[in-house]
Amino acid sequence: NGLSSRVIVLTCLIWIFVGISGGMTQVGDYLESKIASPINFGIRSKFGMNPKQHSRLKILALDDKAFAYLGAPMPDLKLWGDLLDGIAESKPKLIVIDAMFSNRPSETEQQLKYYFSRLESLGVPIALGSFVNSNSLQFKDPLDMSESWYSIKTYLPDASVFTEGRGVESHIPAFRIREPLVAYGPAKELKPWFNRVGHFQLLQDHKIEPFLRISVDKVLPHITMFAADKVHFENGNLRIDNKRVALDRGGAIEVNFVPTDSWKIKSLVETIRDVRDGYAPAGINQNDIVLILPLYFTGNTDFRPSPFGLMPGGLYLAAMLNSVLSGDWLQPILASEIFTVILIALAGLLIIFLSTAQYWTFIGFTLLATFVLSQILFSVAGLVFPWFHPLLFFTCCSVHLFALKMRANERKVMTLRAALDGAVDPTQLEGILKKPENVNLEPRERVVTLMFIDVVGFSLVAENLLPRIAFDCLKKVLGDMSEIVHKYGGVVDKSLGDGLLCYFGYRFDSDLAVSDHAEHAVRCAIEIQEYNIKQTEEYQRTGQPLFPLRIGINTSSCFLGDLGSDSRIEFTVVGNGVNFAKRLEGACTMNSILVGATTWELVKGIDINQEGVSKKLIRIKHHRELVDAFEYDPLFDRPLLRQEIRDNFRKSANLQRLSERIQIRDQGAIKVSTDNGDATVVNFSGTGISLMMRMPVPKGTCVKISLDSQDGQLAKRLLAAEISDLDAEVRWNYQAPAGFIHGLAFLSVEEEKAEEFISIMCDFAFVGGTNPILNSEEDQDDHKAS
Repeated sequence: NGLSSRVIVLTCLIWIFVGISGGMTQVGDYLESKIASPINFGIRSKFGMNPKQHSRLKILALDDKAFAYLGAPMPDLKLWGDLLDGIAESKPKLIVIDAMFSNRPSETEQQLKYYFSRLESLGVPIALGSFVNSNSLQFKDPLDMSESWYSIKTYLPDASVFTEGRGVESHIPAFRIREPLVAYGPAKELKPWFNRVGHFQLLQDHKIEPFLRISVDKVLPHITMFAADKVHFENGNLRIDNKRVALDRGGAIEVNFVPTDSWKIKSLVETIRDVRDGYAPAGINQNDIVLILPLYFTGNTDFRPSPFGLMPGGLYLAAMLNSVLSGDWLQPILASEIFTVILIALAGLLIIFLSTAQYWTFIGFTLLATFVLSQILFSVAGLVFPWFHPLLFFTCCSVHLFALKMRANERKVMTLRAALDGAVDPTQLEGILKKPENVNLEPRERVVTLMFIDVVGFSLVAENLLPRIAFDCLKKVLGDMSEIVHKYGGVVDKSLGDGLLCYFGYRFDSDLAVSDHAEHAVRCAIEIQEYNIKQTEEYQRTGQPLFPLRIGINTSSCFLGDLGSDSRIEFTVVGNGVNFAKRLEGACTMNSILVGATTWELVKGIDINQEGVSKKLIRIKHHRELVDAFEYDPLFDRPLLRQEIRDNFRKSANLQRLSERIQIRDQGAIKVSTDNGDATVVNFSGTGISLMMRMPVPKGTCVKISLDSQDGQLAKRLLAAEISDLDAEVRWNYQAPAGFIHGLAFLSVEEEKAEEFISIMCDFAFVGGTNPILNSEEDQDDHKAS
């Protein structure tokens, strides 16, 4: 995929750290409340799946109508007394007032008793709000924390757990201890009637703390907790009316909001009129929960942020009371960190195994599927699935990994272009560079057809040319050959000075096997030779230097892979099959193609003229037995042209001097051993040797020759010149008085080494002249270059 495993793992770990850390900060909570919550509640509302207002929850509001009726923003205590008395007549379970009544009343004690006398006798509890502060405040009355609902023991399943100190914290949710804090509530003159006081503080992230733990053993319940029949702690969980209420890590409740326009809110003016007229307030029944919102008129500044935008703070209480009555609580799934780790790890795996299109398709699918699942869980089951932060950091990590991959691919594209430019067809190269991630440069074993192409005698021809001209000529020849190789789907592995190594049957961008690569290689070789012959004919007419070719082809199992470094790609092929192809090329006749037996079995049915095919036996290094090969001569039906090309090439390459016969002065000075027995050197040239043997050796037979002098120096010098192992082919033989004379053409002595071979041999008492033994017609053409 272009990225190392180390880079992928390190990138994922960085984003896991950032994701987990970011999700636990205030910034994370802020983003959650500003983005995730509005989306969750908005989609649920759009599909009409909001909680319904419980039938026992009655909401009365001092709205614009009531404000106009009273002519004041708040009823006086007398009116409050009449109003609460009238509501209490219906025997509701609890009256909740979204107010504190912390200001000291101007009325006397007797007046207050008169106002609330009936309320006290009816025994309906009234819950008010309070606030806490770390400092003592003048003119404000602290709450009397001696009441049972302020003791933490009240909410434990067994009071002895606290008194004996046995694992108290394991039974209490993760509430922060805010010690020291002082709770302030209604004025002390009103406490006899307003005897249920809780806090109604709101958190910025749309949550409410069910309890404020203001000391080790004291808690201040939320005002809405008084509406429940039973509230207790059990094994670190909060249970309200025996239903588990899930808390976040800070001990807060996710408020199950309802849109403002979904509440049924009755104007307080109607209740006031009923009370003043002596009627029981309409719509309030026994055991109801009555919520009174005193500041619900236009111009009131008590607006708080919510998922539905700004809403009156009293509707927080309405939502909480609705959940208490219905048991419909939101259940947050506290697995944001785990889900973040899973998603980021998934991003790391996807970047490894998928292509770009597949990668982004899967990323998009994961984002969409997770989001849809979270909305279904929220709307249907009330489960708050942590999707925002995990998906945010999953997306960031995915983009980061992709950017790193693109950068790595960009570097890979540049390296691939440098490595493969000229090696493969330009059209195929562009396709490879478009999807560099598909290129696998790991070593692998493949059956391919190898082709060695050699420009015969280039060094000798180049001696008669200016360097620039020689270079341009070679560049054109190699370029023309490369184009034809690419035409047949071959790969130019490397330029071997004045030749090419190519292979067929392998693609860089696919692992699919190519079945007809042997046929492609042979047809390619034929076209290369035919094209080069046409070029040679043109060069003969214009007097330009000639560059005949030899081609060896072999099909074999080889290893292909990158042998370069981190900054350089050097894709090549290695194996015994490569060496054999090179041997075939060295044993091939000029302007011909020598094909190995394996390749020939694969292509012998193709439509080529069999008259141009001849079977040859060649010797391979480290093999004792001769090996079959098949040579195709494109000039088999044009012998005059073949001879003309050879003669002109010999002239342009100055090969005459390499073919001049040099006669042995003392035939015993050179010791000769062959795999057909000992022999005697008669004469030699730069391209061949004549040997006297006891028994005849058939024409076309490959013979391995070892030469040495009586003092052993000849073998050492030939070894130093890298021409000690001489492979030759018997071209002719005839019977002489002392045995059989054989003319052999060298297969392993390159033109560049021919003059050095002559020089070394001459140092061991050779003289020029004509051998008087060799007078036959065959002798006149025994050592011509091939």
